[in-house]
Amino acid sequence: MPTNRNRLQGGYTMRFSPRSHVALGMASFFALAVAQQAAAQESTTVPTDAGATAADEQRDAEIVVTGTNLRGVAPVGSSVITIGQQAMQQTGLATTSDILKTIPQVTSLGPGEATIGTNVNSASINSTRANGVNLRGLGVQATLTLLDGRRVPPGGISGQLFDASVIPAIALERIDIVADGASATYGSDAVAGVANLILRRNFDGLETSGRYATANGYNEWQVSGVLGRKWATGSITVAGEYYYHSRLRQEDRASLFPCNQTSFGGTNNCSFNNAPGNVTDPVTGIRYGLPGGSGVGLTPAQLSTTPNYSEAYEGQDLLPETRRWGAVARLDQELAPNLRAWASGFYSKRTLEQRGGRIDVTAFVPSSNPFYISFAPGQTAPQQVEYSFIDDAGPARITGLESSYQIAGGLDWDVGGSWRVSVQASHSRTEGETFTNQNPNFTLLYAALADPNPATSLNLYGSGGVNTAERIRSILGSFRPTGSYNMDLVNLKLDGELFQIPGGPVRVAVGGEFHRDFYVNASYESISTTSLSQVNTLGYAANGRDVRSAFAEVNFPLVGAANGGPGLERLEFNAAARVDDYSDSGSTTNPKFGIRYDPFEGLSLHGSYGTSFRAPLLSDVNPASSAVVFYIPNFGPFGNVVQYAGGNANLKPETATTWSLGAKFTPKASGFSASLDYFNIRYNNIVETAPFYSPQVFSDPAYAPFVILNPTLAQVQAIYALPWAGTPTIAAADVDALVDVRRNNAAGIKMQGLDFVVNYQSALGDGTLVTGVSGTYLLSFKKALSPNAPFVDRLNEANYPLRFRARGNIGWGNEAVNATLFVNYSNAYDNTIGTIQPVQRVSAYTTVDLTLGYDLSRLDGVFNGLSVSVSAINLFDKDPPFAAVGLTQVFDSTVSNPIGRLVAFSVRKRF
Repeated sequence: MPTNRNRLQGGYTMRFSPRSHVALGMASFFALAVAQQAAAQESTTVPTDAGATAADEQRDAEIVVTGTNLRGVAPVGSSVITIGQQAMQQTGLATTSDILKTIPQVTSLGPGEATIGTNVNSASINSTRANGVNLRGLGVQATLTLLDGRRVPPGGISGQLFDASVIPAIALERIDIVADGASATYGSDAVAGVANLILRRNFDGLETSGRYATANGYNEWQVSGVLGRKWATGSITVAGEYYYHSRLRQEDRASLFPCNQTSFGGTNNCSFNNAPGNVTDPVTGIRYGLPGGSGVGLTPAQLSTTPNYSEAYEGQDLLPETRRWGAVARLDQELAPNLRAWASGFYSKRTLEQRGGRIDVTAFVPSSNPFYISFAPGQTAPQQVEYSFIDDAGPARITGLESSYQIAGGLDWDVGGSWRVSVQASHSRTEGETFTNQNPNFTLLYAALADPNPATSLNLYGSGGVNTAERIRSILGSFRPTGSYNMDLVNLKLDGELFQIPGGPVRVAVGGEFHRDFYVNASYESISTTSLSQVNTLGYAANGRDVRSAFAEVNFPLVGAANGGPGLERLEFNAAARVDDYSDSGSTTNPKFGIRYDPFEGLSLHGSYGTSFRAPLLSDVNPASSAVVFYIPNFGPFGNVVQYAGGNANLKPETATTWSLGAKFTPKASGFSASLDYFNIRYNNIVETAPFYSPQVFSDPAYAPFVILNPTLAQVQAIYALPWAGTPTIAAADVDALVDVRRNNAAGIKMQGLDFVVNYQSALGDGTLVTGVSGTYLLSFKKALSPNAPFVDRLNEANYPLRFRARGNIGWGNEAVNATLFVNYSNAYDNTIGTIQPVQRVSAYTTVDLTLGYDLSRLDGVFNGLSVSVSAINLFDKDPPFAAVGLTQVFDSTVSNPIGRLVAFSVRKRF
């Protein structure tokens, strides 16, 4: 029986040559009916991408690959990590973002749906729970995500990232990762590199897929499909997906969220807010536990000297309940022998709902309250009561919505010889919001507490359930942050062969780009109002920018097949440069140089050097974006402190210098390949904020530039005059310190490390054996927290990149059966941020995944094109390593997965 060598692609590859079947573009849905009529006479019925004609293959060979603006030329000097469609299926994972995270160079540091208990890379402002791509742990803002080589709109409330899950995995031919600076090609954001999502093309037929996955207390559903038609002069492809996953309750992973940490040397951090809660004698300051019951007619004799506590995980969701609808389409059409047009579009909508925990209140109850406890005769002083409404009204409820779309189109005109003019334009938009009602409106709360009527007054002294849900909701204000981002882009490029040299044709590309971005961010609240029908607008920010760019690239094949020989089979040099002018943050020029040298067949050496940059986000440079002034009286030994947050109009672009060296060894006809790359990054002017509500800003000299001790009256009044300062609760003359927690060009990073990939494939029995391992090993990671601070080694610390991450695979398959086993490894590291001081050692984390598949096509009939698979993610149900990273959390969500063993069943049918 012939073996199917394409069925097993479990490992990752680093490519140094262009690959066929790269997506040109996707079409809008309404074009499908027209396309089907045009295709009816000439299209084939091959249900895969394999039905390409010679003309198709010629067009594919000319498509620009990731990392270069040149057609038919692989990126010189930089490796490309590729995951193909078959490898995506074998991961057993549902979403594009989850598949990306299987690549060792992609970390979970920063914003993500499952990232909790940390604010690394501003994860806490990711209220819509979007999943960013973070190459090398430099931040989601330092990785540029592309779709078929073009920019996509950033999402999240702050416009800080693109969620790759917007694009259904079934729509992708492959994912390319260039983990090297790429601003000379793509412009801003490509500091750590780019992730290019490349759509399927030349697809003819229909493919559908269904998936169900289950774990303890959690499940997923997914239905997706791709439909394509081909004809002599064009093609159309449409793909769609519906995806759902249930909430994952913290109660179902209670061992990961202990608030009482005394058993391992910590403190009891459980909340005093409970039902029954606690009351404090206003004279002695002693806290007493309330006995429970109705809370009516209580006396001091009924109180307990042991306070009541509650668990932090009650009413909390670790993962929200999520639904997502997504569609993507592409149309290619030849208008004339030398003129082709394409159209492309995608749309995605995602909703979420989660429980936001107990609705807690700590209030000073006046003596007019009918449930007030008098600790002494004639006592009338307000008394502090700590209470939770969890049994009265249930947990808080948070809902969210994010949608995004892009419409794009272009023309490719062959103007003569090898020269081509390409023009493309796109319009994109993302918008999102969240809504929560878990915040008491204290004006209404205190009015209810002061009510002397037992029938209508608020009772905080009982076990819960004595207040109606309607009564509780009538005092809860809402908070709704919103954000939207619009981007319009035009790109023009001319490329072709300039002249011939002995090693081959010298190719050149020149062009320009213009894009206009506009961002709006506003928050609405009824927490500080006098009625719930009144809504205040906080921190309204609207700003935009124009970006004008020019770029050029040239490739010199100095030695090639025509003039190469032993010791010098191939020598190639590439130079690229790009100038970007931002209307709000100035201009920058970034070059990149690459070289490739093959001393003999099977061995390739390469290197690159370049500079990259990232322009500040629009939310970063608008002073009103997420702007607020915090008044902190009696902040320990530091006195009365005022912190002011928001954007900063004076931000400069972040800059980086990157260089790399590498080698790839592929002995002829051996089935073996191995590559090793060294990279070095110096990243400057990183936009960050000083810590909120933290004594560290006073104790760490690195933050001295952001602190003003004993400020002048004029300095304080300048902050109090800000439109978002609200009503100061500290007199200007009594302020002891001002702390600037706005976005600032504060940090710097120096890092270096190694990437490696080893793969082997050979015939075994009537099938093919595939094995491989890929990983990244950091040699150093140093960070300076402010411009004047020294660089400090942070490698292998919590909230920073790990030294070593790897993923290995072994699999076997033939035309009918395939099996692939993956091993994922993250090394041990130091937890310096948690409750065990000074350092807690966190154990290494190793998990195993298994996917088994069976193709029923050999049975023919209704089984033709039908395949089934079962996958076990975290096969042995490995628990996250113990990591006391927070007062109520003992696992690190940036390293480990709290879901546990996830078993997925998939059915795929091709027509």
